[in-house]
Amino acid sequence: MRYEVNPVLSRFTLKVYATGMLSAFGHSPTIVARDFSGQVTVPDDQSDSASMDLVIKAASLKVSDDVKESDRREIEKTMYKDVLEVDTYPEVTFTSTEVTGATPGAGSFRVTIVGTLTLHATSHPQQIDAQVNVMGDRLTANGQFKVRQSEYGIKPVSIAGGTLKLKDEIDLSFDIVARAKQVA
Repeated sequence: MRYEVNPVLSRFTLKVYATGMLSAFGHSPTIVARDFSGQVTVPDDQSDSASMDLVIKAASLKVSDDVKESDRREIEKTMYKDVLEVDTYPEVTFTSTEVTGATPGAGSFRVTIVGTLTLHATSHPQQIDAQVNVMGDRLTANGQFKVRQSEYGIKPVSIAGGTLKLKDEIDLSFDIVARAKQVA
């Protein structure tokens, strides 16, 4: 069965951490993706394999913390222009190559999803552990994983002469809600 991700009901979150001498005064922003799409395939039998594809529009990432509006604008401007370079690299994609742990017909199961994450025009293997629940025409999945910006050619942001910078490692988490795709 093929499921279409519902971005309105789903959530994709990035947690970035401040470091350096002034990190106690800096922001460790939580960022959410507002525009993404994807599909998940769960096999009805052993003839097919499970899969997941996800596309996030980089310019849709927004700071979700309760911060001053001027700080929010500055963080987002830096993220779009200097970190993600959204005009040059508009999408972040994940395409699975292998899903293990799923038992066809089971309603709730743990899976390990191995695939390729492409960010900033650089692709690397990525493993994601997730909890998946299937009930009728609805699929939910949640999990978390870590990404190092430097592996994707992104230099972690540094300001104030390096006394405040963001850590290389980012925590990502997701809560996906998807509905069965109607086949014409």
